[in-house]
Amino acid sequence: MNSPKMLIAILMLVGSLLVQAATVPSFPLRVRGGGSLRCWTEPTNSQGLVKLIVEFSPGTSKADAGLRPGQGSWLDRGMRQGEPARLEYYAQENDAQQIIDYMKSPGHYYTFECFNTNKGYMQVTKAYVKSVRID
Repeated sequence: MNSPKMLIAILMLVGSLLVQAATVPSFPLRVRGGGSLRCWTEPTNSQGLVKLIVEFSPGTSKADAGLRPGQGSWLDRGMRQGEPARLEYYAQENDAQQIIDYMKSPGHYYTFECFNTNKGYMQVTKAYVKSVRID
């Protein structure tokens, strides 16, 4: 594929993700590292950009009620039957690797703002480390 065609394909992919993310509300889902958590990347057609994939065990209670290592759940409720326990997130390669390395520890948590694509995975629109309030 030559450069102009690749650039157009990349712009279309990013544009469609932005439109979809803008029209579909995202909700926070927290994932605890370690345990059976699986994280890896897949290449994209854009240099430096990868698709980070996170697979977790679904939690039956809301995340603040406690997560076991490798488990994920919504902040306001447990995962429902049939909701995907797979997250997909387009990120810079080094950012994705930092998330993968960070999530190896069961003492670490990450929050993913995401929505259900109804295609077997949740699309992540934003990701950040769980903040902890210290009084």
